[in-house]
Amino acid sequence: MKVHLVGGGAIGLLCSYYLARAGKNISLLTRTAEQAEAIKEKGITVIHKEKEQSVSLHAMPLDEWGNQSSDCLILAVKSHQITSVLEIIRNNRINFDHILFLSNGMGHIPVIYELQTDSKAAVGVVEHGAVRKSLTSVNHTGAGRIRWSPINFSKKELDPLWENTSSIGFPVKAETDWIDMLQTKLIINVCINPLTAILKVKNGVLLENSYYKDLVRPLFNEAMRILNRNDYDEMWSLLAQVCEKTASNQSSMLTDLLKGIPTEIDSITGYLIKEARKNNVPHPYITFVHHAVKGLEV
Repeated sequence: MKVHLVGGGAIGLLCSYYLARAGKNISLLTRTAEQAEAIKEKGITVIHKEKEQSVSLHAMPLDEWGNQSSDCLILAVKSHQITSVLEIIRNNRINFDHILFLSNGMGHIPVIYELQTDSKAAVGVVEHGAVRKSLTSVNHTGAGRIRWSPINFSKKELDPLWENTSSIGFPVKAETDWIDMLQTKLIINVCINPLTAILKVKNGVLLENSYYKDLVRPLFNEAMRILNRNDYDEMWSLLAQVCEKTASNQSSMLTDLLKGIPTEIDSITGYLIKEARKNNVPHPYITFVHHAVKGLEV
């Protein structure tokens, strides 16, 4: 199985590293020629529990990849980058049998619906903590798992992609309800990412500080109402577990703001605001954090 992964950020490097270690025929497609050359020279290094391990793999700039085919194309890019990445892929006449989206939020859902008429599409959520340290290295700050779900094909078709990954510390779980899977991650994202970015705190502080916790709860309630969810106790318990497990982690949204690059706020709170307006659901707290983060991006 020929696998191509687009994205040289933290998640792209992390996934490429573990798939290569699992023996997959994987190529990493980067935004810049500089990063591709560095990876070809040095490979990818993962730092986990104060240990460093490296693996060699092929890399090249995305815009130089053309007139080729892929058994599985993985997009590990920010949600706002998906449209431009797909445009490059179409223009370069690249064919793929399956496409897997690994992006936060649900703003890219319309793109997925459009693609699934002609392609075998799947979505996934990443529950690992990762911070890119350099063009070729990533700090694996929190071990989790990949959850994924096919949209319009049998999961057996991508089983070969995940063979041997669990045995090297990169567990994968196939889900049957992709909407529920994305909604669950979205609820966690909307409660953690914007507030940590605005308050400039680590994830665990949100529930440890009673004042911050009083901000998390109404955000949570609004998201649950907008998505028409009834499993309040189960979801709140899951959110608390994530905050505790990733207590010392810095959210990706806070990292993006500190780097001065666009966040995924439009795919998280932006998506929820659109859904709330469709169904006339009040959402003052989500609107506030959305505008606050957008203001910090300026």
